[in-house]
This record gives sequence, C-alpha cells and structure tokens, in this order.
Amino acid sequence: MKFDNVKCLELNGLALADFTDGEDDGEDATGYIDGTYQLPAGAFPLFWEANITTAFVGTTSATMAVGTTTDADAFTAVTTNSVVAVAKKTSFALAPCTAADRAVRVTITDTKGSDPDFGDFSAGELSLKLFYIESET
Repeated sequence: MKFDNVKCLELNGLALADFTDGEDDGEDATGYIDGTYQLPAGAFPLFWEANITTAFVGTTSATMAVGTTTDADAFTAVTTNSVVAVAKKTSFALAPCTAADRAVRVTITDTKGSDPDFGDFSAGELSLKLFYIESET
C-alpha cells in the first residue's frame, strides 16, 4: 500500500492563553482555538496526535477534541482524551473535510462533575499533528 498523498498539518505551541473562553458562546466549560489553519479542499482527515507538553491544570478532569468551526469534534472518534497530564493522545478522524468548512478547531473542555468552567484553567500547552490525505483532482 502506498501513501504518497498523506500530509500533516502541524499546530505547535497552542498555549492556554491562545484559547478563546467559550463563555461568550454559552459554553462555560469549553475553550477553543479556531484556525487560521485550514485543510485543503477535499482533504480526508485520517487521525490526529496531540502532544500535551504542559498539563492543563486548574481542574480535575478535562478532555480535548479536534474538528472544524461548525463541528467541533468532526475529527475526533475518541472523546475521552484527557489533557490534565503531560502525555501523547491520538484519535481517528470521523468525517471528511467539506469544502464549506476547512478551518481546524481545537477544543478543550473542563469535564469535572461540579460547575465545570474553562476559566478555572491556569496553565496548559499542546502541539497537534493532523494527518490527512490530499485528494487528487
């Protein structure tokens, strides 16, 4: 099997300060980074790998998802990837990238049981590699 068309979109140094608190969107528990990062039209995301280089501290439980600005977990089959410890996390992608929405969104969600709030985080940083196949036209 040949994978000449597999590409990698790398997003490095995504720090807590770079995230937008979802509080303004009525989602107190989430924070996100929207992309100036875009997949090419017709791309087929395969999977992603996140390297949590600084644990997201300030809560007891938090997860991450990768998707688009209109479907925050479109590229996330595993929704239990914790970000509260330094580690590498992976997930297979769920959906092809449509021409209408190719902007990549990374979302962190405070999942603690009582009063989750993204504003509780005081530190955290990750790098992300999103692997995809570029379609040939």
